[in-house]
Amino acid sequence: MKLDLVWSAHFEDSTCIAQYDDAEQVKEHLFREVQDKQKESRLSTFSLSNCKTGTNYQVDLLGGRILIRPSKCLVRSYSQPELEVQGSAKYEYRLIYFRRVTHEMKWDGKKISEQGQKDIQYFLGFQYTNEKNENVKRLLQISKNDEVYFA
Repeated sequence: MKLDLVWSAHFEDSTCIAQYDDAEQVKEHLFREVQDKQKESRLSTFSLSNCKTGTNYQVDLLGGRILIRPSKCLVRSYSQPELEVQGSAKYEYRLIYFRRVTHEMKWDGKKISEQGQKDIQYFLGFQYTNEKNENVKRLLQISKNDEVYFA
């Protein structure tokens, strides 16, 4: 099954690692490659692109911002969430990215069986440690239909 949102990672040395090398999503790069590459070069941006709608969700890890392009909302405060999640270049931002996959299960009175994948929610954002030594997180929850929530 193809993913609706796929990631790409861009580094300060101009290297880019895309989750897939092809539109058919056959050759996948493991997220581990992004983690390993960070030993050589700093991760500057991490993006999720919706293959069906073209919407791009980007975390700027140098400036501490989350950008959504193109914006489909009429209200600016919702269409440009960087106002709520904007940071400062003085912090070291750490990427937060994971997927939550839900499965439909069936109980027949004796055992539970999996009926298939129901949904994938994508979580994207960053965290940093502020002057008070507090861990601050900025995180979006994104659906395959481009529904976005602050998590």
